[in-house]
Amino acid sequence: MSPKTNRCIRRAALAGACAAVAAAGWRHAASTKGTRGLYARTFLPLVAGFLKPRRNPKAPSLNHQWLTGQTNGELIRADEVRVMGLNSSMNSGTAWRIEYSTTDAEGRPLLATGLVIRSNNPWEGSGPRPVIAHAPGTQGTAPHCDPSYSLSVFSAFRWPLDIISAYEQPAINMFVAAGCHVVVTDYPRDPESGRQLYCNHVAGAHALYDAVRAARHLGVESESLGLFGFSQGGGTVAAAVEEPEYAGDLQPKAAVCGAPPSDFDAILDHVEAETATFVLPYALDGMMAADPAIEAELAPLLTDSAQELLELARHRCVLGAMPHSARQDTATWIVDKRSLPDVIASLPATRAAMDTMRLGTRPPRVHTRLWASIDDDIIPYTSTKQLADEWGIDLLTRRLFPLLRFDVGKHLIPFFIWMHDDVTWLIGNLQKD
Repeated sequence: MSPKTNRCIRRAALAGACAAVAAAGWRHAASTKGTRGLYARTFLPLVAGFLKPRRNPKAPSLNHQWLTGQTNGELIRADEVRVMGLNSSMNSGTAWRIEYSTTDAEGRPLLATGLVIRSNNPWEGSGPRPVIAHAPGTQGTAPHCDPSYSLSVFSAFRWPLDIISAYEQPAINMFVAAGCHVVVTDYPRDPESGRQLYCNHVAGAHALYDAVRAARHLGVESESLGLFGFSQGGGTVAAAVEEPEYAGDLQPKAAVCGAPPSDFDAILDHVEAETATFVLPYALDGMMAADPAIEAELAPLLTDSAQELLELARHRCVLGAMPHSARQDTATWIVDKRSLPDVIASLPATRAAMDTMRLGTRPPRVHTRLWASIDDDIIPYTSTKQLADEWGIDLLTRRLFPLLRFDVGKHLIPFFIWMHDDVTWLIGNLQKD
């Protein structure tokens, strides 16, 4: 990549970071103990680290396999890495990329990867220093999109044209700046094909809990555990609070669950022919990776162009895949020109999987902040409202100014505007008895 291109990317990132801070408006003085000055301590080191000339580390090779003989959350390997924005006196953390044992939705043991960050900043809150289990939103299913790598580069171009974007990094770094340890899962992959089990909420929840268990082997543990997730990560957090018995030794005290994909049928109808159809190749590929019966039903019905989109999704992050898979009529993906919802309705294994992926079966036992944007163009607001009703909790509704209601931004921008509120809410609730 040319120096000029590098400069352009860095200037754009700087502008984006400043815009995020401005959008939040510095609206509230930090009232939660131990959270003053979080904006400066988060963004200044992050932007400075990104603008500094550097050579990005090489993405790790993919290691996917079934396991035997390991207990859930057993640490298999840990390699120290540098996370962008956590290498200064303003915000410091020691990080490891980890490989650990977990189970899929069927209880089969497999290898997963993730990131553990031990905050070197003082914890000024009350009670024990918290651990935040962070479930990432959709960044892409290629290995170089995994947070355990992308958080080291923040944003970068790759060839062929792809863009790594760790857009949730400000939230992660904000927790570290506040003195919290953070554990992030990359999500498990099918050991046979290496494909991510995308939006398989139960497998993701298992991997999130087991990443926290694995972090104990690195001295990162706490009696004060919080869960934090948005979009795909919101679905993971929702599944985690619905299945607390999976990790009886871990008892989260509070959770932030933003825009979870709780009803995939509603999502299919919502994104049809819109920019947000870019998420569908990830979802279809994830379902087929999770169950050979689904692949046997669905794959023969997909056109060559649909198969190409699936292959592209396996190798590119969201910003690299979106130009190819946005605004698609899903009927063009099917050999007999039926719509994708009609096809799924006719396939027993696929239909059953979609039903299993629904959230809302059990109310959370921990204090949960469930939020949604009424203008969201990826996750229908009505589906999150239904989840709130099924859980018996209030839904925090977020509204955007008309100027900010553009495609995909309607999904992402609320995360950034209210990021500080969500971070400080979680930290505050972790300090309560």
